[in-house]
Parts: sequence; structure tokens; C-alpha cells
Amino acid sequence: MQTIDRALGAAVLTAVLLIHSGPARAAWRCVGPAGAVSFQDAPCPPGQRQDSIQATRPPSGLSAAAADRSRRIDAAIVAGRPIVGMNRREVDRTFGSAPDRVAQGQYPGVIRDELTWERSDRIWVVTLDNGLVVGVESREPRPPRAVSAASSGAQTRACPSAAEIRDIEMRINMYVNRDQPQLQAELARQLREARGCR
Repeated sequence: MQTIDRALGAAVLTAVLLIHSGPARAAWRCVGPAGAVSFQDAPCPPGQRQDSIQATRPPSGLSAAAADRSRRIDAAIVAGRPIVGMNRREVDRTFGSAPDRVAQGQYPGVIRDELTWERSDRIWVVTLDNGLVVGVESREPRPPRAVSAASSGAQTRACPSAAEIRDIEMRINMYVNRDQPQLQAELARQLREARGCR
């Protein structure tokens, strides 16, 4: 009888502590008109898009590794920086929007997605294999190449980035594009020009 009372007392004490431990702290991710992202503990000013980020405590049944992953993912979303191990939904939450470009490829046992977000200050390229992030690339936008005095006045386009070259390669290898000879020829031409541009 005494053992049952102790167990019941421990359960009641645990329940009381959980009830009075308070809610998780909320934060807001604000996106300004120019795409600038900021984080604060109050709602965003008028005219800015906002996402409420609720830091949640993991359920008690989660393992230590799962709880650690949950904390790392929450911190990355709040910081606006994707990390390896995220899933597609978590990456979209990190940026607050769908990607500007999506390239997909299919390989034996792997479905690869390459997602690109172009911001005014950074370009982000996130690679997912079978729905999980395996690579993150961040770089400054490349300034346009200067036009030489000998040119005919037409604007010269900057050389493609490594991510853009990978995008063309992925499109060439996409299963749905393999039986389209005209598209394959055009993509092969684009790839030759991209690799030769230096």
C-alpha cells in the first residue's frame, strides 16, 4: 500500500511540475520588403511578413538523439540558416517561402532535389537526397561582368555559377527529359557554353 502511495505521489508531483513549467517561448521571424530577415520576441512591424516560431519541448518519449536534433533544427530555423539533416518542410520554414528554382534528378535509389533561394544579399542552394538535406551552399550574388569597350554595346551576362552548371547537368539526366532529343541538344549546348565561360 505504501509503494502505491509513493508512486501516485510521484506521478502527481510530476504532473504539477509539468503544468506549472510554463509555455515554450515564442519568437517571430520577420521578412522586410527587400527580403531582409530579422528575428525578434515581439510581433513584426506593419508591412513585414511574419512567421511565429514556437520553440517546443520534445515529448518525454523522444530519445536523447531525437531531442538534440529537434533543438538543432529549431535553432537553425530561428537563425534562418538551413543545416544538413533537415527535411523539405523544415527548409521551407527556414526561408519562409518556396524556393525560386527547383531542379530534380533521379539516380539509382536516390531522388535528388536542388533548391535555390535568391536573396538580395545571398544565394542559397540546398541539396536534398530522398527528402533530407545533404548539402548547403551559400554565396554572395555574382556581380555582372564588366562590358569591354570593344563590345558592340550589348550587355554581357556573367558566367554561370557551379550551381547553375549542376542544374543543367541534372536537367540532362532527368528521366522525363531523356526521350526528348531537341531538349537534350539544347541542354548539351547550354552545358558546353557554361563550362567554356571563364
